[in-house]
Amino acid sequence: MLESGGKKAGYAIALERAWDELVIDNLPASTEISSHSDDSISLIYFGRKYHIDLANRSIRTENGSESPEIRKILILHYLLGATHARIRNHEVGFAQIPGAEGYLRPFSGRVIFPLTGMFDREPKKTATAFATMGAEMLDFATWCCKVWAFALVPLRIIYWRGDDEIASGGQIVFDAGIGEIFAVEDVAVLCEDMMRLLRE
Repeated sequence: MLESGGKKAGYAIALERAWDELVIDNLPASTEISSHSDDSISLIYFGRKYHIDLANRSIRTENGSESPEIRKILILHYLLGATHARIRNHEVGFAQIPGAEGYLRPFSGRVIFPLTGMFDREPKKTATAFATMGAEMLDFATWCCKVWAFALVPLRIIYWRGDDEIASGGQIVFDAGIGEIFAVEDVAVLCEDMMRLLRE
């Protein structure tokens, strides 16, 4: 499991454990992993391709940049958790993910409130940032899209514009199968990392 407020030493331990547990042969075709050799695979994370070098235990972007440790752990945890997972075509809110009780306030503070603020301040720029992730526009609320963190991890992003009487609001809903892939801590960190990518 991945704690969003953990220290670098904890990340290093989690990363090493994930590499040790990874067995690529167990992955189903639905994960949409591209195999380049016995020691190299790639996948798409929020619209960007990442190359996983199994022999050297590195994860890099297409331009060769080494990924942040948090992102490496999320990618490896996806590869570990997706072995028996599938899209359920039934959505759940963050609060419905098992174990979410202790993460509701941090999730709102680190993801939902900042996301709503981005749309309030710069709606076009924020929408464009989602478009670069390959988001699919949906006709719902003021603005809504579906974006894929991974092939088996779709997220629906919802934003309502406020007025003089009602504050703006936002929500992220997940396919119910996300709990088969990630622990709730990872889901929270996944959404925080999405926010980092949007700001970039």
